[in-house]
Amino acid sequence: MKLLIIRHGEAEGNRDHLIMSRKDVPLTELGQTQANSLIDQLKEFKVDKIFSSPQLRAKDTIRPYAESKHMEITIDDRLMEIDFGDLIGRHPDSTEKDYGRTADEMLNSYEYDLSRHDGETSIQVNERVQSFIESLKKLDYETVIITTHDGIIRWFIYCLTSEKSTGVGNATVNEFML
Repeated sequence: MKLLIIRHGEAEGNRDHLIMSRKDVPLTELGQTQANSLIDQLKEFKVDKIFSSPQLRAKDTIRPYAESKHMEITIDDRLMEIDFGDLIGRHPDSTEKDYGRTADEMLNSYEYDLSRHDGETSIQVNERVQSFIESLKKLDYETVIITTHDGIIRWFIYCLTSEKSTGVGNATVNEFML
């Protein structure tokens, strides 16, 4: 099965490099343009199924493509961004005081425990991405789109290739085989 894993388009807070995490924020004007550009970027693929995070920025990124193909978007909570708890809305560098490293450094290490801020641990995130991958293996599709978030895409890359990623750009299409 071919996986086309797409990070949402630019959303409010991305330009300021703030931790948006589970905050449901809309796409910016640029993000909407990026979402519309996916129609052309994906035209070479025959897509069987579309999955998305329930968060607005992810759904709105794939919506123009889905509508152009008259396809439904299947929402899956396992595709939600990493929960940073009460660190949401802060700059990634601000976590250094509490954790001795920035949010970006934590994500890049694939080892973190945000539970003391009512967030998730890296173990919990890994388990939900692995659970989603295992559920995909039971499906009989040739090509699926997964629209999600940078933190979750990092885990997809790690789970599928055993390689660590330092992040992907907005509205980028990442192709993998399952």
